Amino acid sequence: IKTLDGKTFDLAALRKQGKPALLCFLAAGVPDSETAAKAFQALHDKHQRDGLVVLGVWLDEKPARARDAIQAWKLGFAQATPPGGWDSDLALRYRMENAPLCMLIGRDGKIAGMNYLLIHESGQQRLSAAVQQAVAAR
Repeated sequence: IKTLDGKTFDLAALRKQGKPALLCFLAAGVPDSETAAKAFQALHDKHQRDGLVVLGVWLDEKPARARDAIQAWKLGFAQATPPGGWDSDLALRYRMENAPLCMLIGRDGKIAGMNYLLIHESGQQRLSAAVQQAVAAR
């Protein structure tokens, strides 16, 4: 998928490089997306040096709405607004019916965790522990 900065986000390439990835499905108009986005930002800041790659996938029908949220929430990790939003190939492939949701992909390219409830501290702690484990795996 193309990111907003024009780069390509490619899970197969990340697997070859042995980098874990966190896919964050968000929608600016959905409650709790801001809380989740800030949790993703904290994980990005903490584990970027460990190889973690974070991608925000915005499911808003209007990309401008996502861009406004990205700027307002000061998100510094990669972002994408796939054409079609909720009906995009990416959202359908991963069966996204809801946001915010995330999927953690391990260094081996396999799903290491998904669907953490980030509106509660316990969910954020579970995701943080899973990310810590994913970046520590060699």
